[in-house]
Formats: sequence, C-alpha cells, structure tokens
Amino acid sequence: IINVLPGGRIQLAGRLVVAEELSTRLASQLATDGPDLEVRIRSDRSVPYAKVEPILLTCARAGIWNVTFAVYRGNE
Repeated sequence: IINVLPGGRIQLAGRLVVAEELSTRLASQLATDGPDLEVRIRSDRSVPYAKVEPILLTCARAGIWNVTFAVYRGNE
C-alpha cells in the first residue's frame, strides 16, 4: 500500500519514502512476490493527480501491472 499524503509526501508500508527509494523497494518486492504483486495507491481527494502520476510511472517501469486506487474522504 502506497499512501500519498497531502502535499505529495509518499508512505510505503507506513514509512515515509522518497521517489528513488520507492522505485528500489517496489523492484525488490516484485522480485520477491513475482508478477502478481498488487500495489494499492491511497490518497484523499485533495491530492492532485500530478502527485499520483509519478507513482504510476514508477510501477510501470518496474513491471508492476496490478495497480489499484483507493480514495478516502478525510475530515470534512
């Protein structure tokens, strides 16, 4: 699970990561879990797509095809 926090910060498995680390960790996990690795990208609706798109590109470059999205409402 990758959380995209307000402001564009990225959490992977509950830990803040930078883009370069995300790429490395996803490639490592793909090597461990194989081609059926599922990545879920979660954010609230205030996060612009421009913050999510680089994560999609990172997944594609790593060969991860099973990517889903979850949006949570946050506090209103």
